[in-house]
Amino acid sequence: MQKGWLTKTIGGRKIEHIPCPNPNVPVNLSAPAIGVLHTIEGSLESGMGVFKRHFAPHFTLDDRQILQLIPLGLIGAACENHIGGVETNHIVRAQIEVAGRSKTKSWLPEAATIEALADLMATLERAAEIPLTRPFSDQMPPLPWAVLKFSRRSAGKWGKTAGWFGHVEVPENKHWDPGALQWKTVLDRARTITAGAGDTPTIKREPAMVKAPSPIPDWFWTWLRWRLGEGEFKPFGPHDLKHRPELPFGGKGQKPIPAWAWNKLGQFTAARKGPHP
Repeated sequence: MQKGWLTKTIGGRKIEHIPCPNPNVPVNLSAPAIGVLHTIEGSLESGMGVFKRHFAPHFTLDDRQILQLIPLGLIGAACENHIGGVETNHIVRAQIEVAGRSKTKSWLPEAATIEALADLMATLERAAEIPLTRPFSDQMPPLPWAVLKFSRRSAGKWGKTAGWFGHVEVPENKHWDPGALQWKTVLDRARTITAGAGDTPTIKREPAMVKAPSPIPDWFWTWLRWRLGEGEFKPFGPHDLKHRPELPFGGKGQKPIPAWAWNKLGQFTAARKGPHP
């Protein structure tokens, strides 16, 4: 397994680096190569608002961006992992959070999101040795799924079978994402991408950080206050969508919030956690 930061997918998509808090604990590579798929239950931006504080996966994506938040080789934190229980985060080589909302009926993300997800999964087959297979069928058992006793969590597959699991199939967890996803469609597309790709994914030991422009544009400070719920946004709390300011990035039909802005946000909030003189 490769360790570090992927620079692009085998299909040629750029992977941006936005380092997020993580336990800084190595993945247990003696376990079968497992990947876990989650849905954000919202937009990529709403997910990043959480991941910059805690619970970050290795990757998150939507129809426009693939972001890497934790280097390969270290554990992600998007699953519950109880002390003394079944190992969850510790044996997962890659966790992906996909923008969108899960459904109880058979569903797929938007076409562009499927392409990005399939491309990343194909890349992780080579970089993290996670096979493009599933231990379960697409046909989901009867509801309820968001319970610890959901049958797939105790089916004896976890920690013994390599491949891709949904969060709904992870022991010790109650989340039911990605629901009744049409896994076969996504994995078939990933296999097609793998068959047509020749290059091995390239890895960097340190994240490739995009420099912030100088001077920092005014919109960033407005966005920062909104994300933190400060200044004029204090009465509404952090990143209240009803009071989202007019910005040149991140809105419907606009380009995504640049990686440098997320990294600058992380630096700003980290500096606050230091000791006061």
